Amino acid sequence: MRYFRINKILLLAALLLLAACTPRSIILSIPPDINSKIAEANASVCAYKGRVSVIYDNGKEDVRFKGLLNKDCKDNFRLKILGFFNTVAYDVRYTDGVVEAYEKGEDVSLEMDYFMRSKGLDNMVSLIRYPHVKIDNSFKVKAVMNEYILTKGPVTVAAGQDFLINSITFGSTSFTYSYTDGKLTQLVYKDADTSVEIKLR
Repeated sequence: MRYFRINKILLLAALLLLAACTPRSIILSIPPDINSKIAEANASVCAYKGRVSVIYDNGKEDVRFKGLLNKDCKDNFRLKILGFFNTVAYDVRYTDGVVEAYEKGEDVSLEMDYFMRSKGLDNMVSLIRYPHVKIDNSFKVKAVMNEYILTKGPVTVAAGQDFLINSITFGSTSFTYSYTDGKLTQLVYKDADTSVEIKLR
């Protein structure tokens, strides 16, 4: 009886281990309206208001900061870069290419303008546009494991079973997206020389 009970426990443990190792379900068929489903699930977003965390690396420079961002669809923005204890270290406004910045009430616009242009800060903020490729019926679609793979010329888009875009690649350039409860929380941009990781909260 004891031997039987031990074997039963071992069998249960083995089943639980196998269940934990089982990959996500494989896509077996493609809906006829897959392109419109993906387009609908990834509605275009160009404005953003909330917390951001940015890591920028071009092999020579590594820039990291956290802040509060209010960005419109013209890529104008106000960014409060946070320092120790979440105090505002810099208050930056970027309007039609003109930089206005303050550090503890002191005008540091010229220094910030140089910093933004040399480090590509304005381009980092403009990356917060989503999606970076618009899906339409001109894309070819196939299913690979648990993703829909859409291709059009040099562009490849991977979307999950929830139709949210996981990645976009063209040449040496790629965008990778992460979600929490269906909401975009991180995007990573990479090209031959640069990597930018942006967390949205």
